Order: sequence, then structure tokens, then C-alpha cells
Amino acid sequence: MLTQSHTGTRVNTSTRLAFVRFFISLALAATNTIWVIYLFGFSLSDSTIGFISAFFLAISLIASILIVPVIEKVSLRKLVISSLLVGSVGYATIFFYQNLYFFLIISFIITIAATIRVSALDICFRDNTTNDTLNKQIGLLYTILNVAWLVGPLVAGFFLLEFGMQTVFLFVALFYAISLFLFSVIKTEEKVKKREILDKHILLNIKYYLKEKKLRESYVMSAGLQVWWSLVYIYVPLFIINNGLNAAVISIFFTIAVIPLIISEYKIGQLADTKGYKFFFERGFLLLAITAIILFFLNNIYVELTILAFASFFAACIEPIQDSFFFKYVKNQDEEKYYPLFSTAVDIGGIIGKVLPAIGLLFLPANYVYLIIGALMFIFFLYSRKIKEVLLPFRRIPSILDYKKIPKRS
Repeated sequence: MLTQSHTGTRVNTSTRLAFVRFFISLALAATNTIWVIYLFGFSLSDSTIGFISAFFLAISLIASILIVPVIEKVSLRKLVISSLLVGSVGYATIFFYQNLYFFLIISFIITIAATIRVSALDICFRDNTTNDTLNKQIGLLYTILNVAWLVGPLVAGFFLLEFGMQTVFLFVALFYAISLFLFSVIKTEEKVKKREILDKHILLNIKYYLKEKKLRESYVMSAGLQVWWSLVYIYVPLFIINNGLNAAVISIFFTIAVIPLIISEYKIGQLADTKGYKFFFERGFLLLAITAIILFFLNNIYVELTILAFASFFAACIEPIQDSFFFKYVKNQDEEKYYPLFSTAVDIGGIIGKVLPAIGLLFLPANYVYLIIGALMFIFFLYSRKIKEVLLPFRRIPSILDYKKIPKRS
């Protein structure tokens, strides 16, 4: 059992890591703000932009599956530092050279590095957080991250209008550099996790993940939320541009849409311990489904943006508890094996949320994107109703080695 002083140290470390992620989120928020605008500047169609976005998610998905043995073998600190360095240097080069194919190549490299960083940094955060403060710390983490998502679009919008598109990439590189410096000076605890073998058997890793109902449930809930964010961060900016509004409206909308998350997520992270996860998942997805269907029948971009921003309250029912729902059911020694697989839910949800509307746009008017997303939210709502209400203490899932000893390959 941890002593109180030791616990305090670990919570303090996790809070410091949250501020590292604050600057990473500043970079991500700024990038997301101009992503669609940047691609739109190369005269690409709405559908093409949707497919390009889905392609990078597919790359992230494949990388997440393949990196399991890497994050088990290599120090988490080294992986985080290396990936942040790649992000900083990569976006700095985009600042100096404006070309679509060069941008796509650099984005490909950054995507792989970011995939490694997400798993390594999230596991590092979990290992430096105690079990009894997990929901609270993750709620605090998302509150801090959402402040970054509030500030990031404003910064991106300001430099976009005042100094041009390329300067935004320079500041993204700077945010990554700050994150790199802060992480390098924080002393993190790396748990010694005993393993008989490295989990190089990708198909078996997936098989054992899928055998556990609670891990499947956490995966689907996380994927469902990403479908909604695909609407907000890919298609809504396109709607804004196509309605003849100034690009600054995009950054203003992103900023306003984050405010409900900042207000709600810390409290929801605390309430999850008493009310349970199902309570919030059900209400979040049902209200998002209703919102999207209402938007389908509207024809005023300002009313649509107002409703979409308010709908972030419903998304806040899901976002701060999706990671803790996973971590509560997995053993410490299995985090490196299962978390990269769990993180692919972001990619799968993003691919679904981008590709299905992109296909719809080939044949249907733009407002049908809302109907497609609404139908998907209702499906996730129905799935959330199957979750059995389980409060603390949680049952721990068995390790892969409890199921079957995988012989070493000679």
C-alpha cells in the first residue's frame, strides 16, 4: 500500500503531466483549426478532405496495433521525448515549405510519432496516478486539456488572420518544443512490470482484448464519441466555409464549443464513482443523437453553430470517463499491451465519422451529414444500454498469460 506522502507525490506528478499535455493540446487545437482550411486552399473537394482525414486515422490505427512490443520494450520517457521532438521539427519544416504532397508526407511521419506518444504518455499518466484518485485526476486532466482547446483555436485564428497560414505551423512547433522541455524536467515513475515475453503476437493480443466484455464496452464508447468530434472538427468547418463565413468564425466556434466541456468534465469525473459509467454514457449518446437529428431539419448556420456548441455538454458526459472506464478493468502489467489497442477506438470512430458522411456527400445534400451522425449516435446509445451497472470496487480482467501461455519462438 502506498504511503500518504508517496501518494501525494504521484498525484503531483500526474498533475504536472497534465500540464505537459496542455501544451500538446494547444498544438493539436491550433492544427485542427486550420487543417480543413489548409487543405481547402489546395482546391480539394469536401469529400476528398474527408477521405484524406480518414486516411491518416487509418495510419494511426495500423500503427497503434503494431507498436505494442515497442512500448513494452522501450522506456516510456524515451518514446514520449522522441515523438515530441518529431512533432516540433516536423511542423517547423511545414512552416518553411508550402506544398500539398510535402505536407501529406510530413503529416504521415507526425501521425506515427503521435500514435506512439499518445499510448506512452497516457500509460505514464496512469502509472503516476493512484487507483482511488483516477477518476478525479482524469477529470482534472480533461479540464486542463479543454482549456487548451479553448485557447488554441483563438491563437490559430489570430495568427491566421494577422500573419498568414504558415505562421500557425511555426507556433504549433513551438508548443511541441515547450512540451518537450517540460516533460524532460519532470521526474516520472516507471513501474517495473514483469513479463515472461513481449506481446508480439498481434492477432492474439486483439483476440484476448475482444474476449473481455468490459474492454469491448470501453472501446465502443470511446469510438462513439470520436464519431461526434469528426462532425464538429471536420464537417462543421466545411459548412462554415461553404456558407460564405469568414475563417475566423471557425476558431470562434471551436472556442465556444469547448466551454461546456471545461464547465462539466471535472465534476462528471468525480460523479462517475457514485453514479457509474452507464448513467453518463446513455444520456450523452441519446442527447447527441437528438441534437444531430434536430440539426438535420434546420437551415440557418448561426442557429446550427449555437446548438452544436451547446451539445458539448452532452459530449462531456462521455469524454472524461472513457479512459478511466478502460483503466479500471486492466492490470498494470497489461497496460502496454491493451492500451494501444484501446486507443485505436479514436481512429475507428474517426474513420467512421469521416468516411460515412464523405460517402453521403457524394450523393446527398450537405445537411444529410447530420442525419448520418444522428443515426450513429443512436446506435451507440442502444449499445450503452447493454452495459451492466458496476460500481467500485471493480473486477480485474485476467492477464493474457492467465488465459494461455504463449510459447517463445526460437
